[in-house]
Amino acid sequence: MKPLYLFASILTVIAFSNDSSAQAPNTWTQKANFGGTPRLQAVGFSIGTKGYIGTGGIGGFVNDFWEYDPSSNTWTQKANFGGTPRYGAVGFSIGAYGYIGTGYDTSDVRRDFWKYDPSSNTWTQKASFGGTARYEAVGFSIGTKGYIGTGEDTSSNFVNDFWEYNPTTDTWTQKANFGGTPREYAVGFSIGAYGYIGTGYDNTIGVQHDFWEYDPSVNIWTQKANFGGLARIWAVGFSIGSLGYIGTGENDFGTFCNDFWEYNPTADFWTQKANFGGTARKEAVGYSIGTQGYIGTGYDGSDKNDFWQYTPTCVLPNAPTNTTPPTNQNICTGHSTTLSASGTGSLGWYNAATGGTWLGGGTSYTTPILTTSTTYYVQDSTCGPSPTRTSIPVTVNPLPVPTITGQTSMCVNSGYYNYSTEANMTNYAWTVSLGGIINYGSGTNQIQVSWIIAGPQTVSVTYTTTAGCSPLMPTVLNVMTNPLPGVAGPITGNANVCAGANGIVYSVSPIPNTTTYLWALPPNATIISGAGTNTITVDFSANASSGDILVLGNNICGDGNVSPGLLVTVNPIPPTPVVTNRGDTLFSSAPSGNQWYFEGNLIIGGISQTYVATQDGNYWDVVDLNGCLSDTSNHKLILITGMNSQSESMINVYPVPNEGRFNISITTLSDESFSINVYNTLGTSIYEESNFKVSGSLQKVIDLRPLPNGVYTLIIKTDQKQVVKKIVVNQ
Repeated sequence: MKPLYLFASILTVIAFSNDSSAQAPNTWTQKANFGGTPRLQAVGFSIGTKGYIGTGGIGGFVNDFWEYDPSSNTWTQKANFGGTPRYGAVGFSIGAYGYIGTGYDTSDVRRDFWKYDPSSNTWTQKASFGGTARYEAVGFSIGTKGYIGTGEDTSSNFVNDFWEYNPTTDTWTQKANFGGTPREYAVGFSIGAYGYIGTGYDNTIGVQHDFWEYDPSVNIWTQKANFGGLARIWAVGFSIGSLGYIGTGENDFGTFCNDFWEYNPTADFWTQKANFGGTARKEAVGYSIGTQGYIGTGYDGSDKNDFWQYTPTCVLPNAPTNTTPPTNQNICTGHSTTLSASGTGSLGWYNAATGGTWLGGGTSYTTPILTTSTTYYVQDSTCGPSPTRTSIPVTVNPLPVPTITGQTSMCVNSGYYNYSTEANMTNYAWTVSLGGIINYGSGTNQIQVSWIIAGPQTVSVTYTTTAGCSPLMPTVLNVMTNPLPGVAGPITGNANVCAGANGIVYSVSPIPNTTTYLWALPPNATIISGAGTNTITVDFSANASSGDILVLGNNICGDGNVSPGLLVTVNPIPPTPVVTNRGDTLFSSAPSGNQWYFEGNLIIGGISQTYVATQDGNYWDVVDLNGCLSDTSNHKLILITGMNSQSESMINVYPVPNEGRFNISITTLSDESFSINVYNTLGTSIYEESNFKVSGSLQKVIDLRPLPNGVYTLIIKTDQKQVVKKIVVNQ
């Protein structure tokens, strides 16, 4: 029948300070006795520079909890373990916290799990262990995760399942089963990134001395070299630096042990070291702080509370632990950053995984200004350098250049416009020039803007990326807010026109911001040139009406304000006058507006309804009302003087009638100059010949074919006389 008191496997957590007392290598030194009562099957672990022991059995179950300070070699009682008093539990630490779970109490096998916070000296219950309730299990931590496996469950079954605890999510995940046979009373610890379990009791095979390595990165167990001493149960295990240690316990002959062995994982080799300094025993507690190991309590035939420190021979330290805040490993280009690490000895910083350049020493290193991602390496050294260096990569993120999408040309006061930039950033800061108003969206990746002032405008934005990088300067988008046309000024041009007038010019001063001029005209007036410009030429039809001429500016944004109207009065054309005569007195049918003409020349002062002719020739009349001229009246040929019969007998015209071709015979007594004119019934000259000389006689043929049939007047003149003949054309 196996005993009722059980051993709790201990996780070794490397702390980063040394005992102040210097000890010879590979020696044991007795320290102050454990502060509580003697006991066995307790739980122990270290956090930082302090060690902790609690729970266990002293003929019963206890839950007191004690802290050991190696610098002062003193024990201080802390808050009792938060669960029920028990033994055969598991303990380990992760970061700044300790954890205890599983075990056996007065009533049953347990699976509850508790966290200890040394800063507040409080216990908090966490998610229960993921496997079945058990005791005599093994526990240790690797990095930020904890692990529990093997043990004996409530049905007295030995188990080999293995579970991982994530303190961030407070969850358990089952991993690959322990590589050896199911067992209890085993021992476990971690070295760097690997966990180890060995020895223990298999109820089929018996006491064991096999030894196994766990790699959490691939979730695989690998058997290593068997423990160097005799197979045993209830031993103590911990690690210092890159080496592991197992000692004490009860061997497979039932004998208590005090031998002590060192494991080198690089060589996979066990070396016996100095025997434990206290009495041979089992069911003790062990852990390490810095470069020192500690074993205490246990059972050597009676419960023990003595406590011993082990100083190893030169122990090469593990690679340092990267303690750099994540934000310091993810920076922006053009910045430097500070990296930090912790270890057991002196730390040195390098630019390569091996060899390279030494950059400085200490627990922190400030990089130069970086423009590309760079990896730095830190190495620990005590009596020699750590076998490997810890890499600390620094990701250098480029400074962002935000983009802005949105409309860049619009009309003033024409609505709302959206502008956007990259999503999923922080600290968005938008600005717009004075001509715009941000309606909403400030602080997001999209804003809505109203443009209220015409002219060149801008939209700008800056933000912070997920890597914490901001641009050197905001991105600026140039925007043009187009104005409406300005107000049209007064129209210049003739405000009084005649019906049927053509080529009348109207203009307006250039209207600001206008691309097209829109004109409105009175009825039946037409733009014949200049449409769309500020100067137009207009024709007024004969039936045009009076009315306003208007103009306004137009551009892509719409119409401007209309101009003041120019009222144009369209005056009618006066009726064509009819001229009659009584002797040398001419009469017009128009009562007013008359203007008389003689032989095509305006007669000064000839503006009455009647006019007395003063010389021979054609007279006609034009009516002028409101500046509008009638058509020319009929022509009147007025002859005031004639020739005597003697003179007439000297000129002969024949034949009469004729077909438009006739002869003139002239006989003179001396040299004379003559002129010949032929007029139609309207008084229009249709033939003229002036200043030809006749001396004696002249025969002349006049050919006016084809003339319309009718009566024509032939006037032959000298300087002193004239003769008038009627010519009848009959074809």
